[in-house]
Amino acid sequence: MNIEPGKTYKLAPGGPHSQKYFHNKYGTATPEYELEDEFSKVFNAKDPWQNQFASNPGVMIFAMRSGLDKMGLKGPFYYGKVNGMGEIVHESELKELAR
Repeated sequence: MNIEPGKTYKLAPGGPHSQKYFHNKYGTATPEYELEDEFSKVFNAKDPWQNQFASNPGVMIFAMRSGLDKMGLKGPFYYGKVNGMGEIVHESELKELAR
């Protein structure tokens, strides 16, 4: 799949912890996700694990989700929004939106 900035995707979290997180926060485990761009481009950083992002809530939530669901910390990672709220996701969590 060719992942493009500005496009809307369906989130498809692969693990039970991520599914529960999105369901509790948005009312569905597979919300629509408006992708802004790769994390590195939005935040001008190689990856979310650099020291300046250690206290960023979005980074901490993604780190917990990826660890609990054993996604790993290899990217690419993306930044986008669900209902106007920022979320960091791994490329494996993005699916084409059927319209």
